[in-house]
Amino acid sequence: MPLIAAYWCVGLHAGGFSTNGVATHAQSMQSAFVAIADDPSAVFYNPAGVAGLDGDQVLLNTFVIMPSIGFDSTRGRGDATSSRNGLGYSLFATTDRLNALSFGFGVFSPFARLTRYDVGPAVNNVDHSSRVLRVDVAPSVAKSWGNVSVGAGASFGSVTLQSDVLGLREKGSGNGVAFQLGALFKGDRFNVGFSARSPMTARVKGSGTLRRSPAPTQRGKFKADFRFPAMISAGVAYRVRQDTVVSAALDWQLWSSINTVRRRYIDNPILTELAVNRVDADNSMTFRLGVRRELAARWMFTAGYSYTQSAFAQARLVPAFPDFDAHAVSLGVGYFTKRFRVSIGYEFAISGAKVSNNPVFPGEYSLRANNLMLGLKARL
Repeated sequence: MPLIAAYWCVGLHAGGFSTNGVATHAQSMQSAFVAIADDPSAVFYNPAGVAGLDGDQVLLNTFVIMPSIGFDSTRGRGDATSSRNGLGYSLFATTDRLNALSFGFGVFSPFARLTRYDVGPAVNNVDHSSRVLRVDVAPSVAKSWGNVSVGAGASFGSVTLQSDVLGLREKGSGNGVAFQLGALFKGDRFNVGFSARSPMTARVKGSGTLRRSPAPTQRGKFKADFRFPAMISAGVAYRVRQDTVVSAALDWQLWSSINTVRRRYIDNPILTELAVNRVDADNSMTFRLGVRRELAARWMFTAGYSYTQSAFAQARLVPAFPDFDAHAVSLGVGYFTKRFRVSIGYEFAISGAKVSNNPVFPGEYSLRANNLMLGLKARL
C-alpha cells in the first residue's frame, strides 16, 4: 500500500504559520485530542496513543480551505485582500502486529501559509505574496503498560519557501528533522495526555531576483537556516457518560527562539543586506476545548472551540506574512461501523482587527476562514 500524500494549506489559522490540525475527526473537536488519541492521527497528536490501536488501521483526510485575509492601509492607500483557496490531504497508518510494540506512520503538514494579494496601492502597486509549506513524513513507535502508554517518533520535514515582496522574489527548499515524545494515561473515566515536539531547522537553498526600476536587476543564490518552533501539548479528557467525552488541551509553541530570518547570498552582498526579516516572535499559546458524543445507530457528533495567540511582533507584520489572535469553532458528524468510519467536519475561524505600525506597511489586518473536512478510517 503506497503511503504517499501531499498537503497544501493556505494559512487558515494564527500563531505564526502553524496549522490548526491535520485530521478531520480530531480537528472537528478543535484538535483537543492529546488526551484521547484513539485513531491513527495519534501519530501527530500524541504518539503514545498508537499503542492503544488494534490491528492495522489507515486514516485518510482531505480539506478544502477558504480563507480571506484583509489588509487595510492606515496611510490612506486603501485595502487589499488575499483569498486563495486551497486543497489539502493527510495520511496515517498504524499496526500492532510487530512484536510487543505498536508502530505508526504519517504524512501531514504542521506548518503552512499562502498569501497572494491583487496588485494595488495598499501593497505599493507591486506583487505581494508568500508561501511556506512543510510536509512531514513521520514514523513512530509506542508501548503500553496497563493504563499507561508512551510513544516516540521522528519527523523528516520537506520545506518549500517562496515570497515576492517589494520587488524581491525568492524561492527555495530544504529538509530538516524533528523528534516527538508522548505519554498517555487512560482511566475508566479520566484521561491525561502529554506530547512534546522538538524544534526543526531546515537547511534551505534557493535563489532570488530583485527588480526595482531604474536600478539594474540583481540575482543570486542563497543559503538559509529556516527554524520551526518546539511545541508542548498537555490535555485531559473526561467521560461524562458512556457515550460522551469532553476534552481540553493547551498547546505552547516556542516561537521566541526565532528573531530573524536571514538569507545569505553567496555572490551578491546587496541581496544579502536586503534579505533579512526580523520577526521578534513571542511564544504562542492555544487553548482547545472539544466534545464527542456517540448517538444511536452508529452516528457520532463532535464540536470544538479554540483560541490561538499571535506569535509575531506587530511592528514586524507585512501583508505577505500576517499573524492573528484567532477564535475558531468546528462541528462534525461521523458514521462508524466495526471496520470503517466516515467523518465530515466544518470549521470557521475569525480574528479581531490587528494593527501593525510597520514603517513600510502600517495597517490593520483581519482574518475570516472556512474549512470543509472529510476523513475516512478503515481497519484492515
